[in-house]
Amino acid sequence: MLQTGLLRSASAKRLKYVGTGVALLSVSYILLPSNKKKVVRSVAGSLIRFARSFKISATVSMDYLIAPLMGHTYTEIHRRSANRIVQGCLRNGGIYIKLGQGFAAVNHVLPKEYIESLSTLQDKCLTREKDELEEIFLQDFGKKPEEMLRKIESEPVAAASLAQDVFEALAKELDFEREGKNGEQCAKDLKKYEYAYVPKIYWDLSSKRVLTTEWIDGVKVTDVEGIKTMGLNLSDVDKKLITLMGEQIFHTGFVHADPHPGNVFVRKGKDNKAQIVLLDHGLYQYLPEKIRCILCNFWESMVLKNDCSLKIYANDLNVKDHIMLAEILTQAPYRISLTLRLNNTTMDEYMKNQAQEHFDKITETLKLMPKHILLVIR
Repeated sequence: MLQTGLLRSASAKRLKYVGTGVALLSVSYILLPSNKKKVVRSVAGSLIRFARSFKISATVSMDYLIAPLMGHTYTEIHRRSANRIVQGCLRNGGIYIKLGQGFAAVNHVLPKEYIESLSTLQDKCLTREKDELEEIFLQDFGKKPEEMLRKIESEPVAAASLAQDVFEALAKELDFEREGKNGEQCAKDLKKYEYAYVPKIYWDLSSKRVLTTEWIDGVKVTDVEGIKTMGLNLSDVDKKLITLMGEQIFHTGFVHADPHPGNVFVRKGKDNKAQIVLLDHGLYQYLPEKIRCILCNFWESMVLKNDCSLKIYANDLNVKDHIMLAEILTQAPYRISLTLRLNNTTMDEYMKNQAQEHFDKITETLKLMPKHILLVIR
C-alpha cells in the first residue's frame, strides 16, 4: 500500500510539472509579438510535417515488408501506399503537393496505382483559414479581402494547386510577383499563336504573397471526354500543345517547367477550335541558346535515326549513352526491331521495365547532363 501511494504521489508530481510547463509555454506564446509567433508556428509546423512524413515512410516500408507474407497482392499494397502518400501530401501542403505532382508525371516508372492516386494532387490542395487570408490582405494591401474582391471561394479549385483562388502564403518558397511576370513573359513569347492563352494578372490586387488572376473555365488537357464534349479535335489539341512547348524549348528558351495536366487547360476559342491555356507560372527554366541548338540537333538526329550525329550531340550534353538519353527525352523505345511492333500497353510496360532495370544508369545520365535541361525533361 505504501509503495502504491508513493507511485501515485510521483505520478501526481510529474503531471503537475507537465501542466505547469504547458501553462508557462502557453503564456509565453501569448505574450510574443505577432512576428515571433509566426516563427514559432513555422518551426512547430515543420516538425509536425517531418514527423508525419517519417510515419508514412515507415508504414509504407513495413507494408511492403510484411503484407506479402500475409498473402496480400502488390496491387493492394501499391494502392494502400499511394493513398497514404497522397493524404500525407495533402495534409503537409505546399512543396509536398508539388513533389506529389512531380511523381505523378513519372508515369513510365511508377506502378499505375501510384499514378492514379498521385494524379489527384493536380486538382487538390489544402484550404486556408479565413483569418489567415485576412491577415495576408491586411498586411499587403491594408484592406480585408471582401473590401477588394466581390467573391472569394472558400474551397480551392482545380489547377490552383498551390494557390487558393487568389492566394497562398508560402513566404519563402514562392514569390507571386515573379510568377505574375513569368506569366506575362510567356504570353509575350507565344503572342503569335492565337490558340495560346495566359490568364491576365490583376496587379492592383497582387503582391509577393497574393496573386489575383483572370478566372478561366476549361478542362484538363488529359480530359479526353471533356474535350470531345466541347466538339474539339484531339489531334488538333496535341499538335497545338507540342508546337507551344517546342516554341519555348527550341526558340525562346523561357520554358514552363511545370506543365502537368492541372496546369494546362483546353477551352473553345473564338474560332470554335481548341485554345490552350497555360496556368501556374511559378516554375520556369531558361535554356541558353547553345543548349537549345544542341537539343534541336539531337532531336533531329533521333527523327532521322542518325546514330553518328546522335552520339556527337549527346556527347555535347556530357552524356555517353546516346540511346539512353533518347529514351529519357521521348519516354519511348528508340530502337525497336522491324519485326516487333508494340502497342501502347506493351510500350508502357517496356519503358517501365527499362526504367526499373536501368535506374542507376538513368540517374547517372541525369547527373551528368547540364542542369538547365533537368526541369525541361521533367
